Amino acid sequence: MIYVELVLVMILMLLTVSDVFLRFAFNHPIKGTAEMAMFIMVSLVLGVAWCALKDQHIKIDMVMIHFPKRVQAVVDAITLFAGLVISVIITSRAFVESSWELRFNYTASQVFLVPTFPFWWIYALGWTMLCVVLVTLVAQKVMVAAGR
Repeated sequence: MIYVELVLVMILMLLTVSDVFLRFAFNHPIKGTAEMAMFIMVSLVLGVAWCALKDQHIKIDMVMIHFPKRVQAVVDAITLFAGLVISVIITSRAFVESSWELRFNYTASQVFLVPTFPFWWIYALGWTMLCVVLVTLVAQKVMVAAGR
């Protein structure tokens, strides 16, 4: 999964650099670059659950490392639960938006006639996977806080 995300970021970088170069050097940008970049960025959401599962998100724990493991677990459980609530809201809204996009057959733009609903499904899938991971992590932290 990490390699897919890496390739997507590389494609996004090359696409953006090429577009800027062609725009300034030849006054001829790549049509649909903004839409393609948007679709690539939406697809990057799939890596968020993997990152959470591997515990590779950025943390600032200068204070928390001085507390006992059980206190750290309680704080982590509360933080993860708050993230879960927010993720559930985002996930539900993404599914609503995807059904709206499918129902009315929206496209990215007049230039780039790609339907947008599959990308909303990808977005919703990424957030759904994050919710599953967060439920698992909250359960693990509660078990540690309970001393099991």
